[in-house]
This record gives sequence, C-alpha cells and structure tokens, in this order.
Amino acid sequence: MPGAEIGPWRAAPFTESALAEYNTAMDGRDEFSLAFERAVGKPVSLGLALAPYSSFRIGGPADYFFEAVSGEEIEKAVRAARSAGVRFYVIGEGTNLLFADDGYRGLIIRS
Repeated sequence: MPGAEIGPWRAAPFTESALAEYNTAMDGRDEFSLAFERAVGKPVSLGLALAPYSSFRIGGPADYFFEAVSGEEIEKAVRAARSAGVRFYVIGEGTNLLFADDGYRGLIIRS
C-alpha cells in the first residue's frame, strides 16, 4: 500500500495494528469492538448499563452490548465473540433476568 503524499514528504502507510491503536485512542474502542464491527457490519456498544434490559431494572454495565435484529446478526455476533475469546450471553426481552451491579464482563447480545 503506497503512502500518502504530504507536500514534498511521503507518509508511511498505516499498518492494520497501527490503525486499530489510532482508532482506540480516538474513540475509545478496543480491538474486539473494531473486529466485531468488521465481522457483523454494525458497531457494538461499550459500557452500556444493563438495568433497562431487565424486568427487575437492576444491573451494572456490560463490557459490550449488541442489539441484533435478525438471526443472521445473532449468528455473526456469536462467531465474532467466539473467535475473539470473549464471553457472551444472548438475552430476549429481559424477563426474569438479574444482572449483577458489577455488570457483565463480556458481550450481551439482545435479540
């Protein structure tokens, strides 16, 4: 990949890892959230409070949260989590779910 022309200088091209580090620094997203968006085609939310997604209205933040609108999106989200070694839990409407005040360390997929 050729570098960009900047005046009389030639900028070095970004490597994929350098670009991921840059994106993380710029918007707070990490490697998994960037890979998730590439795999699923939609972004994952970071640090979303789980209380609104439980009928008991309690629960701290999930590391990652994704609201799927199709079976295909659920499948892609599960594959992305598995390939990255990120724990995941699939929920529906949140009836009879209790989330810890500490939240969930992993990905919540809401269908």
